[in-house]
Amino acid sequence: MEEPEDTREIPLTWCDYLKSAKETIALFKWVVRELSTDICRYWAKRFIIALLFSTAFTAASPWFVGYVFNGLAEREGYMIIIGLAGIAICFVCEKIVSYYKDIAREYIAGMSWGTLDERLTELFFEKSMGQHIQESSSLNVANIDKGRGKVIHLHNMMLFDGVPTVLSLLFSYLMIWVFSLIAGVIITLVIAIYLVWMLFLNQKVIEVCFPIDKEFRRLNRHRLERWEKIERVKTCGKESEELSFMNAWFDRAINQDRSFWIWVIRQCSFRGLFNFFGFFLILSYGTWQVWNGNWVVGSLYSLYIWSLRVCENIWRIGDIEHEFNWSMPAVRSMINALSIKPDLAEKDNSTDITGAVTIGVEFKSIIHTYPIGNSEENGNGHQKFGLPVVNKVSFAINAGDKAALIGPSGAGKTTIMRLLLRYMDPDYGIICVNGINLRDVKLKSWMNHVGYIAQQPQIYDGTIRYNLTYALSPDEREKITDEELWEWMQLLKIDFGERLTDGLETLVGRSGIKLSGGEAQRLMIGAAAIRKPRFMIIDEATSNLDSSTEKAVQAGLAEVLKGNVGALIVAHRLSTVRKLCNKFIVLKSSDEVKNGDSQIEAIANSFEELYKISPTFRRLADDQDVVI
Repeated sequence: MEEPEDTREIPLTWCDYLKSAKETIALFKWVVRELSTDICRYWAKRFIIALLFSTAFTAASPWFVGYVFNGLAEREGYMIIIGLAGIAICFVCEKIVSYYKDIAREYIAGMSWGTLDERLTELFFEKSMGQHIQESSSLNVANIDKGRGKVIHLHNMMLFDGVPTVLSLLFSYLMIWVFSLIAGVIITLVIAIYLVWMLFLNQKVIEVCFPIDKEFRRLNRHRLERWEKIERVKTCGKESEELSFMNAWFDRAINQDRSFWIWVIRQCSFRGLFNFFGFFLILSYGTWQVWNGNWVVGSLYSLYIWSLRVCENIWRIGDIEHEFNWSMPAVRSMINALSIKPDLAEKDNSTDITGAVTIGVEFKSIIHTYPIGNSEENGNGHQKFGLPVVNKVSFAINAGDKAALIGPSGAGKTTIMRLLLRYMDPDYGIICVNGINLRDVKLKSWMNHVGYIAQQPQIYDGTIRYNLTYALSPDEREKITDEELWEWMQLLKIDFGERLTDGLETLVGRSGIKLSGGEAQRLMIGAAAIRKPRFMIIDEATSNLDSSTEKAVQAGLAEVLKGNVGALIVAHRLSTVRKLCNKFIVLKSSDEVKNGDSQIEAIANSFEELYKISPTFRRLADDQDVVI
């Protein structure tokens, strides 16, 4: 899995750091707005209320312990009773509200996780395939999954540690102020200096550790690539050289990392000493007050516990702030990708063609140019530069026609296929399906008629049955029998013999790892054919098959394409479409197109006819030793 490029800006000044903090708050608001539901907010309120009471009872306990100490010192029984009763009440009440708090927390954790996955998937799915291709540098699985992991991590950290820490610190801080004005001023100075020191250290961590972290990630990608391509390492005899190279790389990076963190440890030690000095000052002040008879001894214990809790919790807040800063770039990258506005808006009055018996397709003066870069680089993602990839392309595929799209590499064959699948809309011109502009057709109803076979098979981790029937509706999946599935498998040579250890329930592994390339492609051909589509779009479906299997699968495809089933087949090898198609469309390279000319060089019904009229076809046929 390719790791997305990290484009975060390093805050070199305090202003940059505070600006980054504002962006973090904005991103946090986006997460809350997009990923929270009414029921989740309901449980969040219950959680906060229960946590408030739980923290209040915990903060009040030292006060009652002080009563016990005072009672013991003055030998006053009623004070001991009041203290013990208060401790017991605080303990029992805290456990009761903690029970409800923990239940609410579990509901929040589970619902937030589910809502997160649901919303991220929804936002990911709503983008067109054209956007997934054009914006692949950010709108990719690695980027979204990394951001998702960071959101879950931050959510759990705030739920289990962040909010309780802040409330505990806040209650203890308020209790100190209520108890003593002098102690409140001292603890405020301690917190203020600590927070300034914390911001300074976290800014330095981001500034220094970012390039070091980037170097570690580069090393890790290098190592994983060598692990994945071990065959090349072994056959080149590079084991020792690679090991020495990676060890030296690691040593350089870890020495920089270690030096910096030793400096951080030194700074934290100084900061810890300062915190202890503030804590010691408060304790000394309390001791002096008890010595002079202004306070009772139990008050000193309460002040000690509250001050200790403040000192213990402020370092946790610093750690939480650091985690937020370190995680936000991945979250920001995910949000930027998922916030891209979908470019294919379906009209409210779109035409449903579900009931169509046959399908005819027509391209009318289609021109299309890909944007240079992505939406982040060129603003709105719609700036077009350079020559059109598809230039004034017009052709028709009538119901039942099997048309082959022929042309040199880069002629726009794949783009035409993507336009027909409505990965994106053309810049100019119209694509019609049964005479209706494809923009005005409900995309789902069009996809229900299409059987698409990609050049690279997309196998899911699961069984033969699951992959074969994936595109069927739940009702169709229930109705289809094993006998029908076996018939399709035999027709398309999907019967893999001894590999089918459990028949239709045979597991194929992730990405079909247990299948050969040819077997995986045959399985995908079967998955498309089993839908009984009205129109097939095929991108060199037999490219991964040996010659014997190719002939058998071609015969099976011919059976699938019988009758009024139309097809557009992108041909890289001419031999694969010669007998299968009755119409051949030749594209010349777009850079050969002169102003006003069409990119379509020739349309014919046979290779013999094409060879006479199309220079591009003659060159391709001669290069592939096709006998005319």
